[in-house]
Amino acid sequence: MVSLLKNRVNIASGTPSRIKKLIDIEALALSRLAVILLDIHPDVKGYSLFTLPQVRDEFWDLYKNYFHQRLLEGDLRICLYGPLPSGNEFKGKKST
Repeated sequence: MVSLLKNRVNIASGTPSRIKKLIDIEALALSRLAVILLDIHPDVKGYSLFTLPQVRDEFWDLYKNYFHQRLLEGDLRICLYGPLPSGNEFKGKKST
């Protein structure tokens, strides 16, 4: 337990757009990034990270540019925090 406490832990929190900006200006380094926690709880209007179109698109842009390759190489894990999706949440809301 003591050895665990000796390790430095850095945490960043923000919207996909804000996280991308921090990476782009080199205020947030990804060299030691091991876990991404995605909050997929719906807000009061029923939208979540994957159903609000602008935020969803910003997330996938961030993922493709910075996280995808590291995930494939086994250097990164993604944790979803929230209710289990029924399947449609990842596709976004359908227009009627």
